[in-house]
Parts: sequence; C-alpha cells; structure tokens
Amino acid sequence: MNYAQGQNYLTNLEKYGIQLGLTRIKKALSYLNQPEQKTKFIHIAGTNGKGSTAYLLAGILKNAGYRTGLYISPEIVCFEERIQINGKYISKKEVTKQTEKIKKLNKKFNLKLTQFEFITVLALNYFTQQKCDIVVLETGLGGRMDATNIVQPEASVIMNIGLEHTEILGNTLEKIAKEKAGIIKENSILVTGEKNRKILKLFEKICEKKNTQIYRLGKEFKVNQFNQTWNFQTIHFSNKTTKFKKMKLKMLGLHQCENAGLAIETAIKLKEKGWNQINEKAIRKSLGTIQNPGRLQTIQKKPRIILDCAHNEHGINALVQSMEKLLKRKKIRVIFGVLKDKNVNNMISKIIPLAEKIYCTEPENKRALPAQELKKIIQKRNKQIPIEVIQNPKKAIQKALQESSSKDVILICGSCYLISQLI
Repeated sequence: MNYAQGQNYLTNLEKYGIQLGLTRIKKALSYLNQPEQKTKFIHIAGTNGKGSTAYLLAGILKNAGYRTGLYISPEIVCFEERIQINGKYISKKEVTKQTEKIKKLNKKFNLKLTQFEFITVLALNYFTQQKCDIVVLETGLGGRMDATNIVQPEASVIMNIGLEHTEILGNTLEKIAKEKAGIIKENSILVTGEKNRKILKLFEKICEKKNTQIYRLGKEFKVNQFNQTWNFQTIHFSNKTTKFKKMKLKMLGLHQCENAGLAIETAIKLKEKGWNQINEKAIRKSLGTIQNPGRLQTIQKKPRIILDCAHNEHGINALVQSMEKLLKRKKIRVIFGVLKDKNVNNMISKIIPLAEKIYCTEPENKRALPAQELKKIIQKRNKQIPIEVIQNPKKAIQKALQESSSKDVILICGSCYLISQLI
C-alpha cells in the first residue's frame, strides 16, 4: 500500500457514515493491546473552540517539556494535521504504515470501523508507539458515544453547547449537553466555558454524582481582553491561586480569549495534579506563538485577506463580534460558502451587516449549498446588498481582489471545507 492507496481506503470508509458507539473501537483497540490505556489524555468536547483550545493546551504541555500528542478533526491544512506530536504532523509514511496495519485488523475481524473510528484507532496506536507523555484529544461528534470517549483522561474540557448535529445528538441544548457531558469521568476534573445556567446545573449535578471537581469560566477562573490589534491581543487571567497579567495571545477574537482561559486553567489543574513542569513561561510562550490554522488568520495584508472556519451560528456570532471590534464600522467584502445542513438563514443574517458585497461560492463537499441557492437566501434577507455568484472559491478571491484597494478587507468564511481549499 502507498500513501494514495491508503487515503483512498480511508475515503471509502465514508460508506459507513456516522455510527456513534464504542463497541467497534473497543474491539479494534483490544487487538492492538489497548494502546489507549498506556497514555495520559486531556479530552475536549463542545460546539466551538475545541481545536483552538486543544492547540493552546498542547503547546503549553510541549513547552513545559512533555512529549505531547494532539488529535483534532477535521483537518484544515492536510490530513496529517489531525495527528501531531510536539507540533509536528505525522508523516505520510507513518500514516500509510498504520493504515495498512489497521486495515488488516478491520478485514480479519470484520470490524466495519467508520472512517472516524479508523482514524482514531490509528492515532491512539501511533501516540502510544511514540511514547507520548500526554495527548490532547478532541472529540469528533458529541461525547458520550464518540469514538474518542474510549479514554480515561486526566481532565475533561467542555467548551460551550450550541445546536449542532441535531438529527444525531438531539434537538435541544439540554439533550446535546447530556451527550457532550458523557466525557466527564469519575474522580476527575472538568473545566468548562459554558455560561448557560441550565446546562451548568446539568454539568454540576453530573460532577457531584461522579465526585469530579468542576471549574467554570467566570466563576472559579476569569479571563479579560485588554486590547486587540490585527497582530495579537492582550489578556489577563486569574483564579484563586494564580494571576497572569498582560499575556500576549496570537489568536484573535474575544472567543479566543475564553479558549485561552480554558487552556490555562486546565494546565494549572494539571500542575496541581502532579504535572510539575508546567509553568508560567510555558503558558506565555504557547499563547504568544500558536496560531490555529484558519481561525481569524490573515494570509495577505494589502488588501487584508482573512480566513475563518466559522461554520455554524455560534461560530459566526463569535466571528462577527471580533470583526466589528477590529474593523471599527468599516464595511468589507465577504466570500461565503456553506454546507446545506447548517442554519444558513441565521448565519447569513449575522454576516450581512458587515458586508459591502457578498460573493457566493461553494465548498468542495457533496453537502455544499449551491451558490445560486445561497444567493436567493441572502436576497430574501436584504435586496439591496450587491451579490455575485462565483462557484469556484479561488476565482471568487481573484474577483474580490480586482475590486479591492490595498486598504480593504476580504473575509472568507462559512465552512471548514471552504477554508481547507484555500489555506
């Protein structure tokens, strides 16, 4: 098997779709001598911000001297981005080697692993073989029955709860929250950025039942934005024992301040648990240097082109809030492409006030909303705003550049798949 054949095999596993449950992955890991039991983990769930928090936390642990794995999804840069050790992507050679090995198990024992389960098995086996001290693990979908919930983490992190994948996780915030809360383990730690009182009460009851300590953003720990430029922002962090002032954060946006706060609090709790190499220097270095690809990322300055993976209503709200602060009432050109299973009406209603013109495009995905349909949705919301349909995202950028001056801003958002094509 070569790399291309391995990737083709993984693509073909999409035929199994999304099947939540731990039975198949338990069997697969048992045939690999339980690699998930030989490594320490931090487990992260939530609707938005998982990837950024995971990147920051993995950076802190790496800078503290620990051999640190990172598992995220979906990828933005390339497939290998999903599986990293100390900031270095897994090699294509190693991906192929692991794929071939797990493919044989999948066939021999008729496991019928889904694509995400297969990749998770691959990652867990790789991290253990590479003798990672700790792995920061992001859930794929939900939490309770997500393939990653096979681990017993040192701490769990739940970002926030929004309406997503309602056909699978449930059609209310409470139902979705119960699924996400499935990653909370006995006698452990939960760090959360959730602010909804009902959902927090749910988390608190689960933690009390499981004898797990809960640390809540805005209560046990706080983070404040001090200032923000196009290059970085400054934040203050505090909890009962620690105060960090004027910390530079490379990731932009108020939501990234909160993500950083979750990463810092988790790191502090790990230190209290015995991970003694974690220190302020490692924390500051991580915050000041790490950029999660495709999150308010500037890829050109004149005119400024910004990529952002906001792909649901919650993410768009955070993006718009950040852009309004940076733009100071200036209108911008927006290149927008989205998947048809998203709440497009609500997403576009938030974007319209920012835009002087919208270019409707299409992510490279079978679930993409056709650009012409997107145009119709926008026109129902606002008949005056200029709209142009350009199906190819790269051609949409070219057209936006032709119509922009060096002082203008072009924002590209709406789907992770869209950003992945352009980064």
